[in-house]
Amino acid sequence: MSETAAALHYQNRSHVRKHERFPVKAPARALFTHESTLRGLDGPEVMVLDISQGGIAIEAAPSDTIPEWFYVEFSDIGERLTCYVAGRSPGRVHAQFPRDISADTVRNIADHARNTHMNAALDWLDSH
Repeated sequence: MSETAAALHYQNRSHVRKHERFPVKAPARALFTHESTLRGLDGPEVMVLDISQGGIAIEAAPSDTIPEWFYVEFSDIGERLTCYVAGRSPGRVHAQFPRDISADTVRNIADHARNTHMNAALDWLDSH
C-alpha cells in the first residue's frame, strides 16, 4: 500500500478519535427514568473510566442495564452530562455526548478524580 493510500485509509476509518481521551477512574451515577421511582431519575453507581469532550466510557455491570439515553452525574462537583450509547462491551458502556462539552468541564472532572485518588492514597498512608 502506498503512503498516500495508507494515509487515506487511516483518515477514512470510522473510529478515528476527534478528541483526546483522559483516564479518570471516578465514581459517578448513571441516571435514567424508572417507572418505579417517584423522583423520575435513578440509576446505579458506575465507574467512569475515561472522558473526552465528545464522550465517556463507564464500567457498568451488566452493561445492558444502562438504556440508550442516560445522564452521568458527578454529584461531588455538580456536573450532569447527557449521554447516548455508542457501543457496549461486557461490563462497559461507551457513550457520546449530543454536543461536545467544554475542555474546562473535562479538565474539572479529570482534576477532581486525580485529587480524589491522591487524597485516598494519602489517607491510606496515614493509616499505615
